[in-house]
Amino acid sequence: MEHGRRGRRRLGWCWLRGPHAQATTEYLLVLSAFLAAIAALALLWHAARDGGLVTLATDAASHGAGGGIVPLLKDVLGY
Repeated sequence: MEHGRRGRRRLGWCWLRGPHAQATTEYLLVLSAFLAAIAALALLWHAARDGGLVTLATDAASHGAGGGIVPLLKDVLGY
C-alpha cells in the first residue's frame, strides 16, 4: 500500500496549496510592501533632488515667505 497522496496532480500555482502556502503568501505580501516602500522613498528622493518639494513648500507658504520678516512673523505668531 502506498502512503501519502494518491492520484492528486499538482497544477500550476502549486505554491498556493500545501503545508507551506500561508508562509509563502505572507512572504509575498511582505516583499511587495517592502518594494512599495522602496519605490515611494525613491520618488521622494527624486522630488527632493529636482527641487519639487521646495517649490511645493514655497507655494504653500507664499503668503508669508516672500513679503519679508514682518508678514512672516505675523503668520508664525498667528498660530
